[in-house]
Amino acid sequence: MAAIHALPKTKQAVTSALVSVVKHGQNALYECQVVGTPEIDIYWFKDGNEISSSSKYKIEFAKSLARFEICGADSKDSGVYYCEARNEAGSESCSMELKVKG
Repeated sequence: MAAIHALPKTKQAVTSALVSVVKHGQNALYECQVVGTPEIDIYWFKDGNEISSSSKYKIEFAKSLARFEICGADSKDSGVYYCEARNEAGSESCSMELKVKG
């Protein structure tokens, strides 16, 4: 049986802007729609550094939707974030910028 390998494809979700501005203490949510075969692994980065799920950073991937939420954003959370989808066929990413004011 032949295996089909397709590069992951990412698409900025309609609910996520390319540049988001939130007030200090607010939550910020980013979503990327991801499709591809075989199974896809999702990674989130801020300014080139990988982010792990924690009480501050909530990371989920279900039903082709990669979600990343920053709880209680502060000025240190300002920067460029990107979602990278990887599988055996390759990788694809989408990025967004967060600006925290106040």
